Amino acid sequence: MSNYKVRILTDFLLVSVFFLIIFLLADFFKVFELLPRSIHQWRQCDGYSMAINYFQDGSPLLEPKVHFLGNSDGKAVGEFPILYFIDAQLWKLAGNPSIVIARLFHFSFFFLAIFLVFRGLSDYLKNRFIASIGVLLLMISPVILFYSNTTTPSVPAFSFVLISWYTLYRYF
Repeated sequence: MSNYKVRILTDFLLVSVFFLIIFLLADFFKVFELLPRSIHQWRQCDGYSMAINYFQDGSPLLEPKVHFLGNSDGKAVGEFPILYFIDAQLWKLAGNPSIVIARLFHFSFFFLAIFLVFRGLSDYLKNRFIASIGVLLLMISPVILFYSNTTTPSVPAFSFVLISWYTLYRYF
């Protein structure tokens, strides 16, 4: 195995250990099973509702719906509905809707972003220890830590920004 592949694997394992420690300290294993909560509960419910409608009704990707009791068909606007569409496709593979699957899917973007930030920082700074500190500071930010395991589109959007920055860094 080449040195480059070994370094990627060790970086992946190091970031995974960081995540495992934070998972345990923040009790994420319990939190992943909770229903939508906090002041953005309404947005989490909207996203979950869109995913359930994609799952149950087979709605087209660009026509997201929410459960609406008014005199409308429930069509709604949502940021980046492809996330909820993919949630529904994952649920079809699993057999039933699960908030845990949705949260893990959304959380996976955050994990990828943190991993790429670590790779970029360690490459740029030529120091894995300082890169580790930078990544840990980002990971333990209370707002990011709190929203990283929800189904709001904020953390995947932030994660896509971090992934894009890494891609630009690698390009230039």
